[in-house]
Amino acid sequence: MHGDKTSEDAALSHEQKIRREGFASFDKIIQEMTTRFKQLQEISDKFGFLMPAKLLNSQFECDLSHILEDIDKDEFQMERKRLQQFVSYSKSEENIIPL
Repeated sequence: MHGDKTSEDAALSHEQKIRREGFASFDKIIQEMTTRFKQLQEISDKFGFLMPAKLLNSQFECDLSHILEDIDKDEFQMERKRLQQFVSYSKSEENIIPL
């Protein structure tokens, strides 16, 4: 009868060990995911204004206060305006039916 009790204890402790390792793995995965999502959010905060939907929206105000100093902000705004005009012109040409 003593043998049965020891094997139950061994099985239980083995199960507990697996469970503990599983929880530790989950904790590590959650920590990694949290860190990566924070990093992605920082990148989005910095460079989100470069998304085409935002660049092409003339109502969207590009916050360029945090960009690198080697980027000429006036030139960026000028190029953005050119891009908006180009896309606008391209869309209007799509509506023209050739004869």
